[in-house]
Amino acid sequence: MTNLVQTPTTELEAVNTMLSGADEAEVSTLTNVTTVEVELAVKYLGQVNRAFQSKGWNFNTDYNVTYTRNASNNIVVGSNVLSITSPTQLMALRGTKLYDRNANKNTFVWDRNITDATVVTLIDFEELPSTAREYVTIKAARIFQAKMIGEAQVDVANREDEMNAWATFLNDEARRSKANMGTGTYDMIRMLHRGNNRRY
Repeated sequence: MTNLVQTPTTELEAVNTMLSGADEAEVSTLTNVTTVEVELAVKYLGQVNRAFQSKGWNFNTDYNVTYTRNASNNIVVGSNVLSITSPTQLMALRGTKLYDRNANKNTFVWDRNITDATVVTLIDFEELPSTAREYVTIKAARIFQAKMIGEAQVDVANREDEMNAWATFLNDEARRSKANMGTGTYDMIRMLHRGNNRRY
């Protein structure tokens, strides 16, 4: 089992943690990858990172964001936007454009700007808080090792590491979100922030 004590600070270090845990040779770069093992490690790290960030956390969620219509009255967002909600607008994110569902309009053409969006954005792995990087790496490493060597005993041990990393991350996230007795648990904080927001 891999010793995941030090938090990876780069994507390369995270991938090498995954490779070493599966008894694969580490690499010096992720540019021009030529082996299937490295390709899989990069793939799993990216998938876990995206799924993890899509939940929306303090570090990748912005509130009361304004989006302005373009010349075609479309509202286009960045390709790194994972989700958008609003307490006042019924909308769906389709590709990189917002779809207006207010009053059954069902169109990409908007007659107003959005001024109160809650936006969850996919950020680079190396921009994540250290506890988030550790959790993502450990989970991706578990999936990768199970795929490469499939040892049940190793998987059980890795799941324990993953659970510990998850608990550490949640504590860190609660601290960053300034949890206190007035707002209760971290889940309560998220509910209070999102309130009447509806996701479609």
